[in-house]
Amino acid sequence: MTAKSFSELFTRCKSNPLITAKDIPYRINSVFNAGATSIENETLLLMRTEDRRGISHLTAARSRDGITGWRIDPEPTLLECPESYPEESWGIEDPRITYLEEMGLWTIVYTSYSSCGPLVSLACTRDFKKFDRKGIILPPENKDVSLFPVRFNGQWAMLHRPVTGSSGAHIWISFSPDMTHWGNHQLLIPARDGAWWDAGKIGASPPPVLTEKGWLIIYHGVKKTVSGCIYRLGLALLDLKDPRKLLARSDEWVFAPEESYEMTGDVDKVVFSNGCVSDGKKLNLYYGGADKCICLATADIAELLEWLGLHTHSAETVNQAGRHEIDQQDFSGNRRPWGFYEVISDNPDHKLKRITVYPDQRLSLQRHFRRSEHWYVIKGQAKVVLDGREIPLASGQAVDIPVKSWHRIQNTGAADMVFVEVQTGEYFGEDDIERGEDDYGRAK
Repeated sequence: MTAKSFSELFTRCKSNPLITAKDIPYRINSVFNAGATSIENETLLLMRTEDRRGISHLTAARSRDGITGWRIDPEPTLLECPESYPEESWGIEDPRITYLEEMGLWTIVYTSYSSCGPLVSLACTRDFKKFDRKGIILPPENKDVSLFPVRFNGQWAMLHRPVTGSSGAHIWISFSPDMTHWGNHQLLIPARDGAWWDAGKIGASPPPVLTEKGWLIIYHGVKKTVSGCIYRLGLALLDLKDPRKLLARSDEWVFAPEESYEMTGDVDKVVFSNGCVSDGKKLNLYYGGADKCICLATADIAELLEWLGLHTHSAETVNQAGRHEIDQQDFSGNRRPWGFYEVISDNPDHKLKRITVYPDQRLSLQRHFRRSEHWYVIKGQAKVVLDGREIPLASGQAVDIPVKSWHRIQNTGAADMVFVEVQTGEYFGEDDIERGEDDYGRAK
């Protein structure tokens, strides 16, 4: 299958929206952002339901085919309980459901909205009628938590999205022996910078989906515009045995608000998913449209994985380039006044370079019109200028360079600085360069 055949990966259900406020058997404002699972040959949604005070609770809905004939609980399924759990004083939101086969029960991680900010709580159930609340597992400000359904080396794992100061909102991974005490916190997927669709703020969407190639992650990215934020969905892939290893991440989004029920609501221009149901081949993605209704889109998992392979830079590819050493004495090609480089691979969908920059030297200020780039520093220290912003990078740090962005990199250390450049796009020729400034007298 070629890249051109991927017109749309997700197909919207013709019955959308599946559930709106008028379908709930008691008075509410809106229903959206549902966790999803299969139970007793039915699809169960645990929906965020906002009442007319603005406080959210959770309501269950069941369907034989996952599309029609929804049977909705006649009253709230799980209410906020600030008397026993003061962290729920402003409601409970955005549940994500994971079935733990080892324990024979479902876990529900959800956002408790406290007076000190959003935090993460955990509950367990065997029937979605009785719930065992475990309380807080992550303090504020944190949300967008998804649990893996299995242990890794005896440890449970979860994705989450803490927010601290002005450093952005990124996806982290943490581990626990008992689902109560969480540690070994590590940054897993950083939000991009600049004009990207997922710049500044991202978060996990449904729980990880097990595939033959790895754990498929659907995540949301938020782009700020003059007319408000846009919430879209993208893909990533984690290693099956070690989910700390990011194998791939899509450059483009795969699902975005387009229909009227996604464009206009309590929050405009939003597709936001908390849950999906999969049989290993087909994926049913349940999502909130504009914070007003619940919708469904379907996709073929094999197509998602194939598309991801064509629209990503592989972390292993970058690591391979980092291990590729260049002997300066025998090196005879691609020398420049600022240093030298070698092309590691040149493929139809990406080009990979290992670049060495001498101390105090910098490349030209330039931009490209038909490709984006990803820079990963292997050794040394660098300063990147991206559309006027200065970004310091040390060994092990990276930055994404969007199409048409003015950029340059400088070695700020006392020794050679080495970085990997991954080019992705439709054309990688040297004539796709516009130079704005150059220390070596090359024409623009």
